[in-house]
Amino acid sequence: MPRLDELDPARLTPEEKAVYDAIAPQHTGHVRGPWAVALRVPEVAAHAHALYERLCVDTKLGKRLFELMVLTVARHWSSQFEWQTHEKYAREFGISSAAIEAIRSGAVPHFERADEQLVYDVVTELSVTKALGEDTYARALAALGEELLVELISAAGLYTMVAMLLNAFDVPIPATAKRLEPVAPLPVRRVVTGHDGDVAKVIWDDAVTRVKHGKSGVLTHLWNTSATPADIRVGTGIADPGSEPHITAPPPDGSRFVVIDYPPGNSGTMHRTETIDYVIVLSGEIDMVMDDSTVHLRAGDTMIQRGTNHAWFNRGSENARVAFVLVDAEPLGIGHPRTGE
Repeated sequence: MPRLDELDPARLTPEEKAVYDAIAPQHTGHVRGPWAVALRVPEVAAHAHALYERLCVDTKLGKRLFELMVLTVARHWSSQFEWQTHEKYAREFGISSAAIEAIRSGAVPHFERADEQLVYDVVTELSVTKALGEDTYARALAALGEELLVELISAAGLYTMVAMLLNAFDVPIPATAKRLEPVAPLPVRRVVTGHDGDVAKVIWDDAVTRVKHGKSGVLTHLWNTSATPADIRVGTGIADPGSEPHITAPPPDGSRFVVIDYPPGNSGTMHRTETIDYVIVLSGEIDMVMDDSTVHLRAGDTMIQRGTNHAWFNRGSENARVAFVLVDAEPLGIGHPRTGE
């Protein structure tokens, strides 16, 4: 649902009308999308559009690399309007259909051209890690030089601002347009260490783990222990807990380590276990609903769950990945445990 009324040129202030008249001819005679949002503060719209004219209209990167940059930013932000506007331009200026569809789905694209790979790597690394590593920076500087590298990053910053405006104010796209779907979560990699005799065997297992698709989300069972203290003696055999049944509570006197991916719109089931649960939100946002209150958690937030009745709801537009370590505890002394997925 759009959060701002549609612009009516007849009702603009003199300051808004001056900016509107200046930029409308460059957009088929109309001001819409991010510029309609920014026009609420005419000075912001004027200065942002001047930067757009330099970085987009007069780009020195070339339209092919520019449009690839925009799609990469749009996918990172799941910006529907930004993607719908620029997908056709990316195709027109030479980005392959296979690469576009891979970016759309959240897969890793394959590029035939080294400059496309470089632009994708730079923008993705900056968007995801909020930094540019030495190796990527050295590649980019060698290929682009200082001036074009500054231009690329400036343009990515501009379109990050555009994506934020579009998403924050829920700017609509045509009902018939193909929407960006939430990106499927990546498999969880599990690395387990152990010993071989008196010698440290650094890696006992390194693999993508099995998952279970349930009503609430996708559960990845990583490990459990069946006693406290856990048995890690040299020579003790290791049975892979990934092959054991997927249940919520840990074994008596033990612990269980799982990661659950909650898709957008999931409906949780109220449940509790007689455990201490250490909870870390790895990505996305999620609500923990209890009998009389709700707590909203974001990536990086932690929680210690002490046997309370609760359910998990993802009311956002992106997957929420949450790690849980459940440790068996003494009975709560009230009610009965009600376990769910």
